[in-house]
Amino acid sequence: MDMKALRNEIKTLLLLIVSLTGVWSDCPAGDITGLTDGTIPNLQTSDNNPCALTPGTVCSFVCTTGDFQGGSSLTCGSDDQWTGDCPRACEVFTCAAADLDAIGVTYDCGIATSPYPLETVCTFSCDSSYELQRSQKATCIFSSTTYATEWCFDGWNQPVCERIGCADIVIEHGTCTYTSPRVGAEATCTCDEGFLLEGTSPVTCTANGLISVNWDPDPPKCVPCKK
Repeated sequence: MDMKALRNEIKTLLLLIVSLTGVWSDCPAGDITGLTDGTIPNLQTSDNNPCALTPGTVCSFVCTTGDFQGGSSLTCGSDDQWTGDCPRACEVFTCAAADLDAIGVTYDCGIATSPYPLETVCTFSCDSSYELQRSQKATCIFSSTTYATEWCFDGWNQPVCERIGCADIVIEHGTCTYTSPRVGAEATCTCDEGFLLEGTSPVTCTANGLISVNWDPDPPKCVPCKK
């Protein structure tokens, strides 16, 4: 007798037992409790109650934290055995902050701590004398290609801050005021009491071709008044 015929006979016998007794044999309870007793952290049955053990029962699982690795349900078969792909882990997928730190652009993910969970969106920004290029934000995703988490940039490339203005002017014993540090802006400098301006004011933010942007002439200094 081949195996298929044998299984059919067993199934017929089980049906006969049910028709005579009204009772199914049960699948092993230990197979379920062995999964949800803490062996797999954060795994529990879908309603957090024991599953029925009669053939035909589908016992479903959920992760209280993280995402499934392996199957999410088992079925009690007519041979009193659980079938299906067993859950293997409830894994918390995250993206590393170090990957964003390495870019060198200021970012805000709206979360104080890292690593960052899936679907976290981080936005990039630059200082006022720079302009953000390529990407405005990055999202933590799980890649079906690499089977790992990664940052997905909305502009496909990592962001960069390109200078569009002059660096802020900081002078000892004085201040320089300007509406913005962008090309064409003028900065007016003054000194604190007891100090005299040495140099030129105002100065203008000037582009030197495509290579650099500087204040022209160089910002002045504040020197002590001579007694």
